[in-house]
Amino acid sequence: MLTFLLNVCFPTLQPTIGLAGVQNNDSEPPRRAVNITVDSRIELLAVVQLLSGYDKRYGLITRFDFPYKQDVREHFSSYKNHPAVKLFDRMSADGFSFDAPPAAMLYLSKPPELTLELPFTKYLNGRAGGAERLKKLVELLRDFARETEFMAFFDTHRGAFQQMMANAQRKMGGINYAQTLQNYYGMSQNSYNILLAPLFTGGFGPRIERSEGKYDIYNILGPMNMENGLPAFGSEESFRHIAWPNPRNPEKGMVFYTAQRPQDVLNINSLFHGPTDYVIARATECLVSANYDKQNGMWSLTTGIGIGTETKKTSKSKPNERNKK
Repeated sequence: MLTFLLNVCFPTLQPTIGLAGVQNNDSEPPRRAVNITVDSRIELLAVVQLLSGYDKRYGLITRFDFPYKQDVREHFSSYKNHPAVKLFDRMSADGFSFDAPPAAMLYLSKPPELTLELPFTKYLNGRAGGAERLKKLVELLRDFARETEFMAFFDTHRGAFQQMMANAQRKMGGINYAQTLQNYYGMSQNSYNILLAPLFTGGFGPRIERSEGKYDIYNILGPMNMENGLPAFGSEESFRHIAWPNPRNPEKGMVFYTAQRPQDVLNINSLFHGPTDYVIARATECLVSANYDKQNGMWSLTTGIGIGTETKKTSKSKPNERNKK
């Protein structure tokens, strides 16, 4: 199996996450394995997004239908005019969208308290339209969580969440990808977390800086397919993993993949918007390092500079509709 490291442009962002969607609150030592969970903060956000005009505007709610999504609609539909939903709708129309909302949730404690555990970054305040506007949204989300008894609803679905997590863990094949990255770059991070987001489409890779320049690393994933009536977050051939600070370029992060064939990297850009850099590696051996960019209307893998070995010529792919500019 080949390991794909894609340097994808993500903002610098992000608390540590334990199993079953329960936050560690920094009471446990940092884990060096990858933690997989369904996070109550992200699910609260997803409910508000589903109730608002967010999906019509951006298409970022999953098209898959399953019992949990049906239960969300049934339980929360009467709250579609709640002030939290209305404010989020206005903010998202003004640009508080894509990576910014889920990243902001990771600065908070679990619902319904939603206590601010770290100051929001300048980037997030800017995306929200100002610090006061983001603060007001958190206040309204807190009220929404209490009024709707969100955590009681979340807890009734833990069985389904556990099944999703177990399926994702199985597809990772018992490989410690965090350790592989640490070995590859000779650096470690504070924690590594995959947040399964069954109501999302696509994925985001926020990270929060902790002490001594280390990060809590997150990859927030929407489902890629359905298996046995449940959202699934990858296939046996390709499974998205974790975002990683890029030691060569702090302005970019990286997303860590596995795949069976080098040419599979041609399809990965369909998950993102715009050009990426990429590295194809086997264990710690670099096979190819190059750019994935649009040239003359075609998405191309452009040979770049190898890190550990000579680069190899790559092929072109047809333009992806989601990535047309």
